[in-house]
Amino acid sequence: MLKRFLIYIGFAVVFSLSFAAVPIFAAGLKDAFGNTLETVAGTGGAGYDTGVTEPESIISQVIKVVLGFFGIIFVILIIYGSYKYMMARGNEEEIKNAVGTIQKAIIGLLIVMSAYAISVFIIEQFV
Repeated sequence: MLKRFLIYIGFAVVFSLSFAAVPIFAAGLKDAFGNTLETVAGTGGAGYDTGVTEPESIISQVIKVVLGFFGIIFVILIIYGSYKYMMARGNEEEIKNAVGTIQKAIIGLLIVMSAYAISVFIIEQFV
């Protein structure tokens, strides 16, 4: 049961990562007016070079990425705990373990969200 769940997660990760290469292949394409993707993105304010070289900005971006990653992990744990709960089939011990997993994942997600809010507030004060 766990093995099948991990296989599904693995397929989902591989499937989602297969779309990460699409912007790389589209970099040399031109639109109907002859503009490249970089030109259109730069005009729209989504340029690739942000020009951020200050250590505070770099550290703030790293903190946001790490906390976002932890948030994703806790959401996956909530989904896993829900899956365990549905597959318990009335077994009290499995239900208790699943509910414990869900509760711990929700507490972890709340901690990560509050840490993210605190870090954004502090970063805005200094940067």
